[in-house]
Order: sequence, then C-alpha cells, then structure tokens
Amino acid sequence: MNKTQQFPEDQFIKVNGLKIRYWLLGDSGPTVLMIHGIGSCCEYWSYNVRELAKHYRVLVFDLPGFGQSDKPDDASYSLPYYTEFLKVLLDTFKIQTCHILAHSMGGGLAMSFSVNYPERVDKLVLLDNVGFDSQVTIFFRFLNLPFIKHLLMRFSRKTFAKMVRSNVYDGRSFPDHMIDVVYEYNKLPETKRTMLRIINSNSTILSMKHTVIKLIHDKIDAIRTKPTLVFWGKQDPLLAYKSHMQAAKKLLPNAQFIEYDPCGHIPQIECHEQFNH
Repeated sequence: MNKTQQFPEDQFIKVNGLKIRYWLLGDSGPTVLMIHGIGSCCEYWSYNVRELAKHYRVLVFDLPGFGQSDKPDDASYSLPYYTEFLKVLLDTFKIQTCHILAHSMGGGLAMSFSVNYPERVDKLVLLDNVGFDSQVTIFFRFLNLPFIKHLLMRFSRKTFAKMVRSNVYDGRSFPDHMIDVVYEYNKLPETKRTMLRIINSNSTILSMKHTVIKLIHDKIDAIRTKPTLVFWGKQDPLLAYKSHMQAAKKLLPNAQFIEYDPCGHIPQIECHEQFNH
C-alpha cells in the first residue's frame, strides 16, 4: 500500500449503545471477522482486507476504546467485557456463525469468545496472539507501576513511530502514513486510559495474570477440534516466539502452525503478501 491508496469506507453502527466504526467488504462467501490488538484499529488490516474480500464477506471494526469507536469511561475493558461485546456485535449484524481472524490481544479475545460460544465460530486464524503463555514484554509490565505508567504513556509522534517500528523486524514495513493515522488515535487521552485499564486488568509486573489465562485454558476443549491456523513471527519482541509457540502446540495440538522468519509481531503488515496467500 502506498500513500495514494485509500482505506475502505468508514461506516458506523450502534452496538450496546456504543458507536462502533467498521469496514464491510465482499459480497459473497462466509463472513470473516477481523479483530485487532491493543492500541490498534481497522487500519492494521488494510493490507489484507481487500484481498480476503475477493473470497469472503469481511467485517473489520474498531474495538470499544480504540480507533474511531466510542471509548466509554465506565467500561472495564476486561476479557469478559470484550467477549460479551463481540457476541452483541455479531447479533447486531445478524451473523450467526463466522470465521475469526485475530491479532495479538485480539487473538486472546477470539479464543475467549470461541471457548464461550463455540457454536458461533467456524474456523480460527490467530496471529502472534495473547492467550497461550503468560510471558509478556517488559514495557507492558512496567505500565503496572503507578509512578512510571503515566510517564511512559506520554509520547511524541517520533517516539510513537519508534515504539511501533520496534515491533516489526523491518521498520520500513510500517510506513509513515500508517504511523500518522495510528498515532492520531493513540494520542487521545481516552485511548491511553483504555490501554492502561487493559494492561492493569490482565497483567502484573511479572507476567500476564494466571487468572486471565485460566479463563481460556479451562474451556479449551470446546475448540480443540475446531480448524485453527496459528501464525507467528520468529522475531516477535512482544510475545516471544519460542515460549508462546510451545504453549500453543500443547494447547491446540490439532492446529496448523506457520512461522515467518524474519518477521516481528505484526505479520499481516510486515509479511502481508505471504499472509494473504
């Protein structure tokens, strides 16, 4: 994608009283629901959505608290909160079953939704996702410290660009125009508040909270036989490839696994041509 290309048309819908921004592409085939990660938005799927829409009806949306969707102050932004939101979202669009394609935190949400509502999910595609192992990058763990979290959440556009590009193996794969769009969303105080609530409710200074991981693992039998494809960048600096892939293969022994080398945490952008195929 280059600077002259346009993102899909923004549309909005009310879900549980919240205004939610979404893209809807494709006229036929099964529905593919695409779920972004923490600090992300629809644009993180902009390299993939049109290619998938040649074969599927594709629904991309901003989670509450991110992008152009509402960011309610009274929401918990916990895994159960987002799981129930996802159910209402599908009901609102009158989607009974779908394939789910999800990245990072969105992958943890996809797994949580799938183990709680397995009848609503046909197939899973997970990218470098939360939910397999408790290991998490030190940056997110530090955000649990009250004396440092507010300092770390103050960032300029230049600092933000460095943070985002540190998540990919080749920084050139995340272009300036994408940085500009995502920065505008992430500099909002409401988005920063959402991120802090998610991090505080899901992790400690040491790791992901075991109680959060347990919400998924205790019900994993519900999706062990569900067709699942797991992608991971071997140079992922946020969710270490080795520990998470080992855990994923134990948890979902019937899944298919694809490893990208070299590739960081965002394969749908950094390795988009291989990923789309």
